[in-house]
Amino acid sequence: MSEFADPCAKAGGVHEVTLAVLGAPAVGKSTFVRSSLDLKKASTSPVSSKKVSLEGKISVVRLLELGFGDVEITANQNVLWPTKVGDHNTPIIDGVLALYNVMDQGSIFHIPALLKALSKDGIPTVLVSAKSDSPRGSWEVDHDMVQELCSPGTGIESFPVSLSAPETHKRCISIILRNIMLKRRVALLSPSPRTTTTIDSQAGSSRRATSTGRDSEVFPRSDRSRDSRKSSDSGDELVSPIRGMEDLDPGDLPPNHFDVPIKGQASDTSNIISDPLQGSRGVQGSSVAAKDLLSAQNSKYAETEDDDAKELGVTFEDLVDRLLAQPMSKSDSKFAAIFLCLYRKFAPPSSLIKAIVHRFEGLNDRDLPHLNRKTSQLRYLNILRDWASDYPGDFAHPLTRRLVTIFVQGLAAFPEYAIPNKEISPHLDVVADDDDTQWACSDKSRSRANTTESFLTMSSVQSAASTLNADSPTLTADSSTEDVVEHIGPEKAQPARISGPPSFVPSNSRSESQSNGSFQTLLNTLENAQRQAQLLTPIPRNSLTKVQWHQFMEIPEEKIARELTRIDWVMYCSIRPRDLIRHVSLAIDQKEKCKSLEHFNRMIHQFNHVAFWVANVILLRDKPKHRARALEKFMSIAWKLRYLNNYNSLGAVISGINSIAVHRLAQTRELIPAPAQKQFMRLEILMGSQKSHSAYRLAWTNTPTQRIPFLPLHLRDLVLAEQGNRTYVVGAEGERINWKKFEIMGEVIIGIQKSQEVSYPTINKNEEVQRLVLDGRFCEDEDELYERSIQLEGQGLGESTKKKFNWFQR
Repeated sequence: MSEFADPCAKAGGVHEVTLAVLGAPAVGKSTFVRSSLDLKKASTSPVSSKKVSLEGKISVVRLLELGFGDVEITANQNVLWPTKVGDHNTPIIDGVLALYNVMDQGSIFHIPALLKALSKDGIPTVLVSAKSDSPRGSWEVDHDMVQELCSPGTGIESFPVSLSAPETHKRCISIILRNIMLKRRVALLSPSPRTTTTIDSQAGSSRRATSTGRDSEVFPRSDRSRDSRKSSDSGDELVSPIRGMEDLDPGDLPPNHFDVPIKGQASDTSNIISDPLQGSRGVQGSSVAAKDLLSAQNSKYAETEDDDAKELGVTFEDLVDRLLAQPMSKSDSKFAAIFLCLYRKFAPPSSLIKAIVHRFEGLNDRDLPHLNRKTSQLRYLNILRDWASDYPGDFAHPLTRRLVTIFVQGLAAFPEYAIPNKEISPHLDVVADDDDTQWACSDKSRSRANTTESFLTMSSVQSAASTLNADSPTLTADSSTEDVVEHIGPEKAQPARISGPPSFVPSNSRSESQSNGSFQTLLNTLENAQRQAQLLTPIPRNSLTKVQWHQFMEIPEEKIARELTRIDWVMYCSIRPRDLIRHVSLAIDQKEKCKSLEHFNRMIHQFNHVAFWVANVILLRDKPKHRARALEKFMSIAWKLRYLNNYNSLGAVISGINSIAVHRLAQTRELIPAPAQKQFMRLEILMGSQKSHSAYRLAWTNTPTQRIPFLPLHLRDLVLAEQGNRTYVVGAEGERINWKKFEIMGEVIIGIQKSQEVSYPTINKNEEVQRLVLDGRFCEDEDELYERSIQLEGQGLGESTKKKFNWFQR
């Protein structure tokens, strides 16, 4: 039971995790605490805490700042903690973050003895190297020596942090929380009472002072920690294990359990799970199987904390492991959609197929409970289903499609795979060449000579479907087309004539989106949406005259806003997320070859078309009072668009109103009622560029209902991420994928995908408004519009009507 009067820890079962931040003076402990907990300013207290989501429950993570003089190490290599930290009694220490400065040799003087004692006590520990972004040549600390301190067998990890990358501080917290949770998981899995005794003994010894310990201090004690220590052997001192782990599949434990942004790569965590517990006498017997199970599963996708991990990117295998792992956090739930959309930037489809099938087969070779193995395999097949449904063009290459088809057909022989087989097969039946097939890293460029090496070999595929279909004839990479046709059937050997996926809504959310109204049924396929969007291309037929102006003024603002939203929604649904990626990454000559980009370009043109239409309607009339009426009406339309969450048309209308030709009309603006101007000012603030469009980004993120994005801004974000970051980074271990770049791009993609899943309710077509907007012939040249504006209100004309004070003419 914690002895802190922590405002974050309320009664009612809120779990607590206490971490000691230990280091030499001026090593950066306060800075580390502030960055890792996102504190606005450094705390004046040595105790800081914050609520986090841990194991699906609200927990309190508490950080205690301690110096080397605050702890003792006994002759038996046990760590003794101070009885008090500040004005509070010290609770049980669940983990330690030992800090040192790579630029200060003295900061690591006491580290080796401390780590040895912590390893013996089995306390999860992370060695944090501060200022690691400094040039390696200027370091005073021997990097090889540090690696020896964290060698296998110690159970201690090292991780670099720097002020230039604040997320690295949070990463350290994530790592140690993961290790604490895994350790508690092992204790919970073991029915042996000796395991609990070990934890109790550790808790007691961590707080217990003995005469031997006082005679064998390693570190000089500070004055504030010279108080006599009290024995703390009661069970009430033990922090109760965090619940919620009992129902988890051990094989599905994620790399981390702390809900903070994680940027890193995978490494073996077997030592993390078992070695720290070897110093605990009670972990024997039945807990060994649990440790082996956890080690086998987690060693594949837990993060690595090796040298320069924050900058060296990740490998493709690490990303595939995370793709197939059980999502346990918000970032994990987004990962699959981001990866499947962007992986073609660094890997061809065949590599991903090979990786998935290899891991599917590997589960059969591992000593796992039957239920755990089948659960994991079904999860792998769900990933394959989502991939095939959202990006069928990835399977258009003959060999790629053959590999997937043989694998999926093998599933039909087993009842537990019947549903995945029925879900995946229809998507493979409609595969055809599209822009995805030859985009970026494709399989088409692979020659027949290296097919066996590059592609998943047929023997591996049939081994994975193993026994999935024992009567299946053997196909090799050199099998002829006739062999393929005979094996999988002529209807599957030839690509279908359908030019798009069966639905523009991602498969993992179709059931939810289909219940959002009958309007979705009109756009239930990407192909249907694209056909409708082609009919909405502006065709200038009728010149803009007073007749159209009066017609416009008589139509209610609500109807105009709803028709603009309907047009935008149809065009928006015709766009696939990869179209945005191709738009920002391809050269101009390559863009011309992409047929799908015409749908994206159509929506861009629609944005500009609406902006010019707004400006032309306002500038049409000669009298200021008429222009003011039109201007006020467009301000009201913009307000309606805001409440329809159509940020794209809202941005277009604001762009037209704030264009140079319209904005300079001082006489016209003076006639606008103050409430209308104030209301429009709120919209300008919402869509303004202040703080990188923070107001719009906040509104966009917090809009759970139907919405259409302000596309120019999201497009700019993709351009900056694509052009401002490298796809690969080079380090000591060679070239790796710069996943940080794709995480940034992925946030944009996730927003696009989620917004396309939630459709608008029925919006009836308004022919009159559509003709006004799409059939109008008007000027789309800014210079001509500016000249028209000068004719209406000449230079300085607006200022001449204002009251002036001649301050200097007395």
